[in-house]
Amino acid sequence: MSRLSVHIGSDARSALCEAFDHARTSIDAEFYSIGDSEVVARLNDAARRGVRVRVTLEGDTHRYRGPRAVEPEDAVVRGELDDEIDVVISRLPHALVHGKAAVVDHRIAFVATANATQTGFDAQGEVAIEDRDRVDVRAVLREIDGAAAGDTVHPRLRDALRALFASPRDLRVASEDLSDWRTVAWLVHRVRAGRHDRVLIGRPASRCAGEMLKRLTDAGVDVRAPSAGYMHEKFVDDGERTYVGSANLTRNGLDESYEVGVVAARGDFVDGGSSLRADFDRRWSDAQLIG
Repeated sequence: MSRLSVHIGSDARSALCEAFDHARTSIDAEFYSIGDSEVVARLNDAARRGVRVRVTLEGDTHRYRGPRAVEPEDAVVRGELDDEIDVVISRLPHALVHGKAAVVDHRIAFVATANATQTGFDAQGEVAIEDRDRVDVRAVLREIDGAAAGDTVHPRLRDALRALFASPRDLRVASEDLSDWRTVAWLVHRVRAGRHDRVLIGRPASRCAGEMLKRLTDAGVDVRAPSAGYMHEKFVDDGERTYVGSANLTRNGLDESYEVGVVAARGDFVDGGSSLRADFDRRWSDAQLIG
């Protein structure tokens, strides 16, 4: 039975806000950062009408901005969230809270790529997956609970993606950052085996990302970057199975951070995943060749 609905761009914000408006007992959410006025307002409204609201946030969103970056204080991280909301601020030195997910009334889960910020839902490739399967909802809630409790990170996504990268079908791949050497090795192996994958990435923001990009282009992998604007997508698809989630294709994203993602079969999506593939194809046609 198809259980996954796709919300793209600003529709992702609308879907989240509508679910928060209809919450009766609980909202459990995890965000890297929060500041979108609509999302904050709907969470505050829910808490004020008696819904139990817990939001887990990353405490040091500045950690990758260089040695002079100052870790923000709790009041800054919390922003305009109401005092009635249980805000958990994670300041673990190594495990980053990077998920973008919510569970409403233990019956609806959202797994998103967008940060809940003013511009978060407007970047290229932003998506939220709405999931009403009970088993899936419990799984997403476990991930949110783990981040809130500071549990040891148990990376599961790499194994799920390994099967996708072993697919005999050509891949659509999009990642804001693609610097994980194993993922690069998989893509290089695939092009040498005759696969014709299309890889859409953001402009390299680090020396490591630049080096991995060179490996891809030197091997003949078809890599493009958006011609304009900021791309925040995290997507892998072979036409039959699809990954969407918070994790970039980096070592940190796949092995070391609190992330939430979905890997699902084509038939699990209400539209067969066609809207995700069409969105990728549209941006691919406008992207610039690299290499």
